[in-house]
Amino acid sequence: MKALVIFLLAAFSAPALAARPDTVKMTCRDAASLVEQNGAIVLSTGPGLFDRYVADSRYCGTGERAVNAYVPAADKATCLIGNVCRDKDFGAGAVIVKPIQKCKEGSTQIFYENTGNDRQEAVPYVCANSKWVRKYAK
Repeated sequence: MKALVIFLLAAFSAPALAARPDTVKMTCRDAASLVEQNGAIVLSTGPGLFDRYVADSRYCGTGERAVNAYVPAADKATCLIGNVCRDKDFGAGAVIVKPIQKCKEGSTQIFYENTGNDRQEAVPYVCANSKWVRKYAK
């Protein structure tokens, strides 16, 4: 019995649960297949970046709709893997996750920040003193 408890604790520890497929390490086709087969799945799109991707709007909540999601993959910089759920008033555009650029003084990059309730907001950042900082204060 004690061995079973230790096994279960090890199997469901934080590192084991934190591991998720990374689109950057798979082909575009493989990433899209994961979304299609699972209906809804959380995927990493690079170091520290992740989102929940869905096959269609059936996997979205009330008041949400599915919008196309493009992510980086091993064989394509921009890969349509399925959709993400966004508020119905999110706008007409798709969500595009780009690989993070190296911080080059004065360059800009869009980052997606969690705003709560599984929502994300596109926020412009600028490189200053070799660090990415918000272009506009909160």
